[in-house]
Amino acid sequence: KEIYTTKNEFIKKNKESTKNDVDNLYKFIIKTQEETEKRLKENIKSRVYEAHSIATKIYNENKDSKTKNEIKKMIQDALVDIRFNNGRGYFFITALDFECILLPIAREREGTSFYNLKDAEGSYISRNIAKQIKEEKEGFSSWSFYKPNDLETQYKKIGFNMYFEPYDWFIGTGEYIAEFEEDVKKEVLKYISRIIPDDDKNFFILDYNKKTLFNISEEEVLAFDNERVFDDMLFIAQHSEAFLTYKERAEDKSTLLTKSSYIRGIPKWNWIIEKSFYQEDVQDVIEAKTEKLNNEFHKNIMNIFTIAIIFTLILLVISVYVSKIIDKKFKNIKLKYKNILMKIHNSSIFFSNNQKWQQWVKCLEILPVNGDNLFLL
Repeated sequence: KEIYTTKNEFIKKNKESTKNDVDNLYKFIIKTQEETEKRLKENIKSRVYEAHSIATKIYNENKDSKTKNEIKKMIQDALVDIRFNNGRGYFFITALDFECILLPIAREREGTSFYNLKDAEGSYISRNIAKQIKEEKEGFSSWSFYKPNDLETQYKKIGFNMYFEPYDWFIGTGEYIAEFEEDVKKEVLKYISRIIPDDDKNFFILDYNKKTLFNISEEEVLAFDNERVFDDMLFIAQHSEAFLTYKERAEDKSTLLTKSSYIRGIPKWNWIIEKSFYQEDVQDVIEAKTEKLNNEFHKNIMNIFTIAIIFTLILLVISVYVSKIIDKKFKNIKLKYKNILMKIHNSSIFFSNNQKWQQWVKCLEILPVNGDNLFLL
């Protein structure tokens, strides 16, 4: 019964801690996701402010000594090679009459009109931005566009644009949402690697393709004996959260262990968070508890033995002490009655000759005494 109770307590405690750890990590990732767009917008806005500041400085320093085309060239040269966000970010400049002033990834298009420039969804990119700039002077917008390394496919972007009043331009930049999110994912995984203890090898983050994204041991997820196990994990991650208990081979490949995993998904990133424990680990708890009980038992035995010895010694001392008292008392009684008999003899009340008296005294010396009572026959 004790073993059964210990096993149930072990499983219950581990399920509670496992679920708590996964839930805390889930909340952190969701919060990070919610802040991703905010971080992206802050990032590109600060970049455009930098570019606008550079252009303004060049203009102010040269407006009285150089022509518009010369200043335009200086601004282009100052901004064309600036890259950020892992090389994806760059600045573009478009005039409000839709002339392309600067486009670092396709410079052959500079000087052409972007009036009819559309994204993959058919939206007029430059017209929409120009309209916003005329109304608000600066602002965020979204569109699809080509990547520097892929001029065939358009990808979703969030952009920020700012009016450059001296030449009736707008200076802007944009970031590919998916690319920025990939950077955020890497930051999240890096952060997780710092907060998860080095000895916790039961924390996994997988993607929907069964690839291990995070584990302390840096191992790929095990090839499950039963392919349905991963399918069950994937189903739970896509629809809910739950514990999944299944059999898994131990490192020696000959033993099947019972593994309980708590599964929770991050659908937006196609991630599966998993933390697990082996129910067989309860044996270590049982052995530790058994050893503790044995130690306590031996300790109690030694305590009882020590107390028994002390108690015996105390009884022995008391016995010796009492025996001495009794012996002393007995001797006193003998002396007392011996004196009485001597007085009787001297008074010649009961004994007329010395021989008979000597016999009585001799009898007295060997006569048993019980307390203070003495019986003379």
